[in-house]
Amino acid sequence: MKKVFVGMAGVALTVAMTMGLAGCGGNGAIAQARNIHGEEVSEEQWITALTEVSDAEIVGIAEGEAAAANFSVSCEMDVDMDVTVEEQRVGDTVIIEGGSMSVDMNISATVITADHKTHITMTYDMKMDGSEAMLEDLGGTAVDQSGSVEVYTSYENGQIALYARVNEGAWNTLSGSLGSLEGVADSVLQQLDAITEALGEISVYASRFGDFTYSAEDKGHVYNNESDMGVGSVVGDVGGKLIIKIKDGKLAAVLQEASLDANVSGMTMAGSAGMGLVYTVGGQSVTLPAV
Repeated sequence: MKKVFVGMAGVALTVAMTMGLAGCGGNGAIAQARNIHGEEVSEEQWITALTEVSDAEIVGIAEGEAAAANFSVSCEMDVDMDVTVEEQRVGDTVIIEGGSMSVDMNISATVITADHKTHITMTYDMKMDGSEAMLEDLGGTAVDQSGSVEVYTSYENGQIALYARVNEGAWNTLSGSLGSLEGVADSVLQQLDAITEALGEISVYASRFGDFTYSAEDKGHVYNNESDMGVGSVVGDVGGKLIIKIKDGKLAAVLQEASLDANVSGMTMAGSAGMGLVYTVGGQSVTLPAV
């Protein structure tokens, strides 16, 4: 039970996803991903489209092993989740502390990769609160923060250059990671890392064409096992739907969504999770900031 809880709640901390999707509107990436009509494709077309956006190509640039990947991704994420856990005892021993937690998070991001460089912009509004025991189980703390983060990375001659700024402030040249960036909570930086990791993991599905079935109703290829999203899942293995949409031979959109309303062994969980990614492959450029 605790594993299920941590897996689902960890989405709010580390991945970035959409809650209450049935009522989600607007013109953001989630709505766009839903509306895109993906085409039914062959396995060969599937492999070509997914490997074209692999971040293995981006990393390979640093070693001179691959041509520069060229694409942009718009990402929209929104979380609204409530969890309550009753205290569990065996005799006089507490094995699970009772408590509650709520998460309300909205994130929008754009990732552009071109010319051996990557440009990421992310705006966020994050609120997470709850009992101390629940937050400790997740390795986190209460968060109430909004703002923006902008990051450039450059891979040249085997070296990685990293530039970042918070809330459109001064640019910082960082060494190795974003961990030294000031003015932003660790949980926000975790979301930023999770976005890039999720993008890289999409290409894992290139070898899993047989695990998907095309659905005209869903306008794309739907993963067959809703109870196990598989490698790269952004909503946790709690049931849901993963749709990959390919159009004109290119990856056009990825949509994951799941809802949860359960009361199991003293744990009540209500909410849903998901993420929308909308791709434009080719035609991109990145210019590093003047630092």
